[in-house]
Amino acid sequence: MGAKLPSLRALRAFEATARAGSLTRAAEELSVTHGAVSRQVRALEDELGHRLFDRTAHGMTLTRAGTHLFAASQAAFGMIEGAVETLRPSRANRHLRVSCLGTLAMRWLIPRLGRFPKQASERILLEESYAPLDIERVTFDIAIRVDRPPWPQGFEITPLFEDRTGPVCTPASLATPDDIDALLSLPRLHTRTRLSAWQDWLQATGRGRCDRAQPGSTFDHFFYLVEALLAGEGAAVVPQIFVAELIAEGRLVAPCGFVATGLTYFAAIPADAKLRLARRFATWLAELSADRNPSV
Repeated sequence: MGAKLPSLRALRAFEATARAGSLTRAAEELSVTHGAVSRQVRALEDELGHRLFDRTAHGMTLTRAGTHLFAASQAAFGMIEGAVETLRPSRANRHLRVSCLGTLAMRWLIPRLGRFPKQASERILLEESYAPLDIERVTFDIAIRVDRPPWPQGFEITPLFEDRTGPVCTPASLATPDDIDALLSLPRLHTRTRLSAWQDWLQATGRGRCDRAQPGSTFDHFFYLVEALLAGEGAAVVPQIFVAELIAEGRLVAPCGFVATGLTYFAAIPADAKLRLARRFATWLAELSADRNPSV
């Protein structure tokens, strides 16, 4: 019998961290928390008796032992994924696997899925993912992401709508609906996926830093952040698409409006894909987004 191997979960956490160069990005890819990935990597280091990463103020770099294990783990996971792919039905006969950012799926895509014209035998399998697109590691038929050009290589890209952000809070947090001073003095909430959102918005609007703001909580994902906003925990700079309907319902307000960030939401299909359902879905997404108004 061979040597006992470390847990597959720990190896996957290590491989994702080594490839992304960041615990945060690895956590986004694996749809787990930053802490969970960190614990798995440290447990692996303890089990092997080797430090796999050098941790500095500028990020994480592989040690010699880490480089050796990374090469082996990438090859092993690649072989497993290849074997699994050969056992699946042909791409032409599979249901549509849609990979989407979590909050975008919850706040925009899922409420509209019923409008997509599909045959009775067609099924949509929706999964949450924040992983960067890599043509060598495709596990979907179509993915929806947000980024700016140049677009990832090896994919057919369909731009959907621009990303616009602005500070949002509950109406009860302000004396009047347009009380910007009060808005900017509320506790500032953050999400790990866009830690610089407040600073970026302040710079984009020429407001600079506002020292009156109180420190607020930080959340792993925007869907937690939106719930904190609804609970009246403070104010946060969020994408318009995530809160447009809540604002229309009067549950949240955005006294300063929204400004473009330079990012674009887009759909991506592997260039060699043969699943016509994926292209139909991309066309439908483009039609749904045609007026670039995320609240429709």
